[in-house]
Amino acid sequence: AQSYQESAVRKATAEQRHLLLLPSEAVTVSNGAFTLNAGGKIRSRRNRYYNEQLLGIKPNKIVIRFDPAALHDSVLCYTLDGRFICEATCIEKSGFGDTQVAREHDRNRTRFVKRTKEAVAAQRRMTALEVAELMPETVPPAPPESRVVEIYHPAGNTVRRVQVEAQTEPDTDYDYAF
Repeated sequence: AQSYQESAVRKATAEQRHLLLLPSEAVTVSNGAFTLNAGGKIRSRRNRYYNEQLLGIKPNKIVIRFDPAALHDSVLCYTLDGRFICEATCIEKSGFGDTQVAREHDRNRTRFVKRTKEAVAAQRRMTALEVAELMPETVPPAPPESRVVEIYHPAGNTVRRVQVEAQTEPDTDYDYAF
């Protein structure tokens, strides 16, 4: 067991600290500029970063390492295999400067949209109930008296109609006697 005083203390270099401690995001570069999704968006606008060394870079996908509490500062650009390219500066500070604030805003916005949809659904239900209350009560009409006029006799594919004759009383001698 070595003593702490006797052992050599190894410290990580600045580059190692960047690779180990800073969060990263893969982005697509267009004309030397890119936007970060980590900073959230305000009215569909995001923080935009630029560096001349990124002009014409192939492949146009790079990895960005950033300080989550300082998104309006510069960010570090690396190739996909981890080689340092440059430090890009924020040229358009349209999004949030802090990822925590961006997450909180997104959470509140999602909650607001959900509650608004629930309110609209409740209003529609309420409107339907109010309309039902305002409608006058109607009595269904009495069904018409049913009478058989003709009897239906199906015969194969055709329909045969038979006329119903009213029953008459037979003539009796009593009717003619007077």
